[in-house]
Amino acid sequence: MLKYTEGPVRPDYKGGYLLAHCVGGSRLLDSDFLLAEIRGMGHLQYLPDGAEIQDGNLRRLAAAWNAVQGIPTEDIQPMAEENKHFKTTLREICAPLNKGGFPIEQVVSEAVQELLGERKRHAELAEENKRLKDELALLKTLTENDEKMSLEMGNDAFRMRVALEEIITYNRNAAEDQHGDPERAEHWACVKTARKALKGE
Repeated sequence: MLKYTEGPVRPDYKGGYLLAHCVGGSRLLDSDFLLAEIRGMGHLQYLPDGAEIQDGNLRRLAAAWNAVQGIPTEDIQPMAEENKHFKTTLREICAPLNKGGFPIEQVVSEAVQELLGERKRHAELAEENKRLKDELALLKTLTENDEKMSLEMGNDAFRMRVALEEIITYNRNAAEDQHGDPERAEHWACVKTARKALKGE
């Protein structure tokens, strides 16, 4: 997977900078750092509205960066090509209807944007489920230790059980929020693993 700076990012219009937030790193500071500098040297400076265009470019770049947060970089280009092809085909199909005054292209385009947003939310949920699954795999490994160690763990075993139950509850709530049905979470790998761990399988 290609590496990149996580968002969100924000524009600094005074300097024409795109800023990202840093926790740790070489300076071990919790602060903003310069991610990119937006300039139009040799062009924008000669336009009467050059400053406004530069701010607009900065705003657009920040908006685009934040819009795809959580989506791997290698997945963005195929999505963009797919969206471009769809819009081109849509214009050809809708041209006769648009002449009649019905904005069908706009309606469908808005629906596509909503679909892309839903895809992003699903990608974020899948990433969270993967993280939880990794944690559950570690917890399951701990439960497979010999009985003597399990007894010695005492309160740790109890806390592990509570954590597993919280993971199941979190995913059921997420399923209800995303799909309106908490039972869908019972088919997710992390919930299945948590159920098995609680049963001691």
